[in-house]
Amino acid sequence: MDQKGLLKSFQPLREKYGDVFTVYLGSRPAVILWGYEAMKEALVDQAEAFSGRGRITIIDSLFQEPGAYLDPHFLFNFISANIICSIVFGERFNYQDPRLLQLLHLLNEILIILSSFYTQVFEIFPGILKHFPGKHIRLYSMIEEVKAFITENVERHQKMLDPSGPKDFIDSFLLRMDKARPAPDMHWGWESE
Repeated sequence: MDQKGLLKSFQPLREKYGDVFTVYLGSRPAVILWGYEAMKEALVDQAEAFSGRGRITIIDSLFQEPGAYLDPHFLFNFISANIICSIVFGERFNYQDPRLLQLLHLLNEILIILSSFYTQVFEIFPGILKHFPGKHIRLYSMIEEVKAFITENVERHQKMLDPSGPKDFIDSFLLRMDKARPAPDMHWGWESE
């Protein structure tokens, strides 16, 4: 194997076996298609025989059933949320962490409700519709759950805060809030409105 390029390593195999050949990457077979004609024949002319996807270990671990279809919506949301959480909360989550899965579910449901026709009508007639059952009741409870998640993290940060070395956005925010306190005896906190 040429460490500077995997494709260079396949060139002698192509010369020996032709444009379509199998190599084993570890214990897993991989079919190599070399050139336009081989790819066209495999992916267009014989599409049925080459359909489906092979197992991808890092992705299969996200699913209960190996080989299940990948939902890119979930994966991209999870990756984005994990990056944001590492910046804001200073914590990365495992793919199966129930706290982050619940947070993602709540945020997704909130966005679905906020972008619905119901919400548009509610914005036009809030004085009347707030007295009736509807999605707004569930929306308020979901927002409260998200606020509880954030409050729990902020309170944990307040207990472990090191003023000499903020670790993430919440630490920096709490230090900034402390500097902005109007008077030492006045109640001043992040939850103040």
